[in-house]
Amino acid sequence: MNREFISLKEIFGPSGGDRLRLLHETDEESHDEFYTLSWDTLTVKGWQTKVKLTNDQFQGSHLFDRWIADLHSLQPENGFAVILVAEGNRKPDSLSIEYLYSWRIWDIVENAEVARLKDCKTPCDALVYQ
Repeated sequence: MNREFISLKEIFGPSGGDRLRLLHETDEESHDEFYTLSWDTLTVKGWQTKVKLTNDQFQGSHLFDRWIADLHSLQPENGFAVILVAEGNRKPDSLSIEYLYSWRIWDIVENAEVARLKDCKTPCDALVYQ
């Protein structure tokens, strides 16, 4: 089976010396799924991975499927990122599942939610600070 990894989105911290990449994996049938979130730091040797959060790590022990759907911002001073989380409302083997989206502040190092910022009506709802 031929798999390919694609960088779906890349954002940078305020100084430009940190980046957050949302990587997906595609297969021969062009199915696309969240693979990993990578926080990289620019060094004299180039970009070096500081923290990598895989799909399995992000899923953890949650009963319902969830993944990172989008990125908004990175705060390298504390390891926090604002991410769009997609979450099913039933177990994966259910006949009917609705996926709910919400913007959250996430501690990338500890893999923990810090705060829920906005529940979205659609996966395209932008996060706008008032």
